[in-house]
Amino acid sequence: MAVLAACATPAPPPAPVVVIPPPPPVVKYVPPRPTPPDGATTGMYIPAADEYGIRRTVNYGLSSSQTVWNLRAALNVAALNCQRPEHAEILPAYSLLLERNKRSLSRTNTAVEGEFRNRHGNVWRDSLDDYMTQVYNYYALPPTQGEFCDTALAISREYMLTDGNTLDAFALASLPRIEQVFQRFYSAYEQYQRNVAFWDAEYAPPPPVLVNSFTDGAPQSGFAADTSTTVYTVDVAPSMPMSASQPVIVSQLPSSDPGVTYAPGAADGTIGVNPGFSLTAPDTSSSPAGPIVFESGEVVQQAPEPDEGQ
Repeated sequence: MAVLAACATPAPPPAPVVVIPPPPPVVKYVPPRPTPPDGATTGMYIPAADEYGIRRTVNYGLSSSQTVWNLRAALNVAALNCQRPEHAEILPAYSLLLERNKRSLSRTNTAVEGEFRNRHGNVWRDSLDDYMTQVYNYYALPPTQGEFCDTALAISREYMLTDGNTLDAFALASLPRIEQVFQRFYSAYEQYQRNVAFWDAEYAPPPPVLVNSFTDGAPQSGFAADTSTTVYTVDVAPSMPMSASQPVIVSQLPSSDPGVTYAPGAADGTIGVNPGFSLTAPDTSSSPAGPIVFESGEVVQQAPEPDEGQ
């Protein structure tokens, strides 16, 4: 028996235990959260497009006279705000437009006033002032100023090549190009809003649970509302009067001179005739800062002086 036991094949050793390490954790790349286009603020109001893709802005449904007037207003804003050296040609072109078209602009102003008088009756003056304030603030929308100034420069150069006798036709062709600046910005902002919604759904952490604590029966949430967001509102339809409780005012204007305001009356050293607005530089030492307000009227405009060396 002992011999047989010695000749028996020994049992194989137990198989080694292979420990498989867990897979490495999956690293999820989180791209930066989208930001508004052109340095715009979050929470901006964007006029919605209707079923035909049309946004009813200040340039919607204009008469031929209002088209001329709104183009003149756009070039007025550009002459004031577009102060970079490459935009220096805007001011002389705008001054030439005023000089060449003194009489036709006066007739245009009279026609515009008549349209508002027929539409709004006894309150036509206030309605016109409200509307033109919205027009000027619309053109001064801060995120659009880069493209707005470039477009105004191109239009100014083209005007300098005309004889000045076809202002109506020139405005009809040029104002849509100004309007497209804002339409493109609105579309870009809407795309940003869609991108943010997708990012939040994919990457944002779940919202915190709001738990109220009660002290002496009064709920205390511990959360304060964020009131720091600047909101620009610009949606205006010329055929719709604006109520005093719903102003359409851009709260920031990138003017080269923040003390410039507009009011009826003649300014010293006037250059050319600009029915509807005058440029004055009031004493701002004691007056609080506020939005630029434009009022209409048959007045003379002082064109801003170009900087020396330009």
